[in-house]
Order: sequence, then structure tokens, then C-alpha cells
Amino acid sequence: MSISNFMDQPAIRDAFKQYTGKISLPFNLQEQELLAPPTSEYSSAVGIAFDYLVRFRLTRDVMQNLPSSPVVVHEEQWVAENAVQMMPDIPQYARHYDKWFNWITAARRLFNDYINGNENDIARVVKCCQYLGNMDMLARRGEFNPFFKARDCIQDELLTLNANFDPVRLFNPKAEIVLNPAMVAGPLVEGADGDLFVDDTLYEMKTTRKLGYSSATLREMVGLKLLSDIEGIYVADRQRITPKIDRFAVYFARFDALATWHIDEIFPDGGYQKFAEVCWKHLPSTEQSISPSL
Repeated sequence: MSISNFMDQPAIRDAFKQYTGKISLPFNLQEQELLAPPTSEYSSAVGIAFDYLVRFRLTRDVMQNLPSSPVVVHEEQWVAENAVQMMPDIPQYARHYDKWFNWITAARRLFNDYINGNENDIARVVKCCQYLGNMDMLARRGEFNPFFKARDCIQDELLTLNANFDPVRLFNPKAEIVLNPAMVAGPLVEGADGDLFVDDTLYEMKTTRKLGYSSATLREMVGLKLLSDIEGIYVADRQRITPKIDRFAVYFARFDALATWHIDEIFPDGGYQKFAEVCWKHLPSTEQSISPSL
């Protein structure tokens, strides 16, 4: 069971509907321009590659544009790196391990060079993100293409998305960033991670061609908060932090539009605590006592 499947259980869906208020996008749909129209059929590949591109860009922009800032950027090992470590134990992929180990090592070196200002070729970074997205699929779905080659059509889309993306302006970090935050209590639902956490806000990156959010998206983001409330979020070297998540945001990358909601907007009249109690009743039992940190 994934976090999305856990939050999609009928009792939890019903409770979410019961305790949430009227939620709307905080901008006029008619005023939003489609700045990066899709030009390929590979929407999923574009989306996951863009998630990696966000990590490259945000980390670099904070380090290069805010050098005296107190902002700390936390990062766990990439899911793509975890996937490479899995390969020797998967018969159909074991023979490709050396190739992809060398490749992921080079990708991490490129990341470090880029964020430190020693590499400026964004096209090279974007191509790297395509390969990271392909590798990521092994960990998340159990399969990937060991003979993957970057596609020009995806490259063009990602470069257009990048041209409109200004992470420091959008996320306005003040203290703490966690890239791809993994919840310590994630094993309760067989793993759970988000796209981005900045200060008090959990972000979801969307490369969909239409503006709009779904209840499922918000439910899943709230589910990540619920798990964070148990034991926190992993950062480097399996250390953990216990942030207070007060806001949820969706970035619509093709429109360069950001929608943000405070938790009290989503759950008026103390509804979050009531919803959390329903969710906790459906979590698998553990040896430790679990209750939300409200």
C-alpha cells in the first residue's frame, strides 16, 4: 500500500470530504497563460525529470544567489541512487549494474559541480535529469529501460520549463529546504516521499497541461504531513528533522503558477485534528504508540 492508496481508502476519502471546506485555486484561471505547452507524448517522463531538475536549480540558486543566507538545504540519497544499489539483486538488470553505477556516480558529480557554480551547461543538466528519471522508475515501479537514451523532444520541453522557473522567487526560502522529503514513518504505508519541503510548506510539482488540482492530490499531501507528525523527515545520512508543516502548495510548471493553502483553509473549524484521528485509526499497528503531533 502506497501513501496514495492509503489516503484513497473509502473511510479516509469520506472523512476528508466531511472535514474540509471549500477549496479553490487562489488565482483566476482565465488569466493564466500556458507558457510551456507539451510537445511530446512522454508526459510522465517529463514530470519525473522535472522533479530532479527542480533539485538542481533550487540548490544552485540558493547557494549562488543567497550566499550569506542562513537557508540549509537537506537531501537524502536520490531514489535513482537507491535504484542502482538494487540492480545486483535483480537478475534481469544485474549485468547492467557497472554501466549504471558509473553513470549515477557521474550524475552526482555533475550535481555537485552545478550547484557550486563549476558547471553552467543547463542542457547537460537537463539531459542528466532524463536519465535520473528513467533510473528512478526501477525503485518506484520495479522496472526501467537499461538501454535508455535521452529524447530530444523531452529535452526541448524541459528546457522550456526551466526557462520559466525561478525557484528562489517562487519558494522564497528563509531557513530550511528538504529535497524530495522522505517520511521516517513511510514504511507504515510501504514508503512515502514528497517533492519538496521549504520552511513550513510542502510542495507538489505538476507538469500537467491543464490547471486544476484534485482532492486526491491534496489528500496525499495531507497524508505526508500526518506521517511527518509521527517521526519527522529524513535528511542526509538518515538523520531526521521534525518540521511543522502548515501549508500545502502546488506548482503548475507549464503555467509558472503557484497555488498555496494554509492547513486551516483546507480544514476549517479544527477539522484537521478530526481528520487526523480517522487516519490514525487506519494505520497499521506498530510497537510504539502513535498519535499525531497536533
